[in-house]
Amino acid sequence: MQPRVYAAVFAALLGLAAVTSALSGYFHDAKEARAASLFERGRAAVATGRAGAGIEDLRAARELDRGNPRYSLLLATALYEADRPLEAESYLELAMRADPTSGPANLLRARIARALGQPGADAWYERAMTGAWPEPDDDARLDAGIELAGYLLGIDDAPRARAVLVRLAVDADDPPRAKQVASLLLAAGGPDDAARVARALTTAQPHDDEAWRLLADAEFAAGRDAEAAAAARRALAIDRSNARAQVIAQVASAVVALDPSARRLTAAERLRRARELLRRIIDAYDACVPEAERMEGDPLAAARRVVARRTRETVDVDAVIELAIAAWTARAARCGPPTADLAAIARLLSRFEAAGARP
Repeated sequence: MQPRVYAAVFAALLGLAAVTSALSGYFHDAKEARAASLFERGRAAVATGRAGAGIEDLRAARELDRGNPRYSLLLATALYEADRPLEAESYLELAMRADPTSGPANLLRARIARALGQPGADAWYERAMTGAWPEPDDDARLDAGIELAGYLLGIDDAPRARAVLVRLAVDADDPPRAKQVASLLLAAGGPDDAARVARALTTAQPHDDEAWRLLADAEFAAGRDAEAAAAARRALAIDRSNARAQVIAQVASAVVALDPSARRLTAAERLRRARELLRRIIDAYDACVPEAERMEGDPLAAARRVVARRTRETVDVDAVIELAIAAWTARAARCGPPTADLAAIARLLSRFEAAGARP
């Protein structure tokens, strides 16, 4: 074969290779563009609460571009939101192989574990909180922590939930999230921590009745009735229809007015309050026990004698409190749990019983 023929064949082969490469690049670009278009359509469906409608587009996008972990992650998200967690799990594993530190992927893994009843969801939540998130990521980390606290409360691990929430409280300066943290701290048995968060909220949002209601709830749970009543009144000054604030204001104010153990009371005032407490318990007993049944063997006879005495007679306040507890126990045996109007009495006596009946 002549050299010129060799050269012509070689040139033709080079041209064919160039055309093949160009076609390959074109088809690859077209495939990626098609995958991106399907992905965006699927993402729009998920973002607008139509996860089920976006699944097929996202599945097709992933088939066209298997090397893109975003496609696997969003497909797993759509499947999870469409209540198909087992199927979502398989796609999520592929996404997590590509980026095991992904905050969104670890958060989804925690949710799937919960949906499937698998152990270890708390560990995935922790990884989500410390993982990599698209900027800005503070709100996403807080939300993951709030979910973790809710999960821990759900499995009766209040101490760990409280520890997580105390960490979150440092950064919870967004009012809606701060309210969630304070509410969860109350549920986790951390009223003092909840009060600190709620107090900061009332400073930042002084005209927010729910912030004041949260503070009232926290102070009430901590046993600080005067502070609870004051916070509840602030909430009601903003919105008179705040039902929980109404309850706290009523009960806490009644406790403050009736409590014979309050500081700086005179001896006469302590005795007056103790006798008033005893009188109200007698009234509560009489309201549910027919008079005919009270005539013989009345368990409140001693209490009635104390109330009937003249106020200037010397009476031991501690003995009156002990008698009040006994009378309250007798009322419960005949009348059952206290009604809402007796909540203040129940709260006071529970506190006295815990303290050994010493006001």
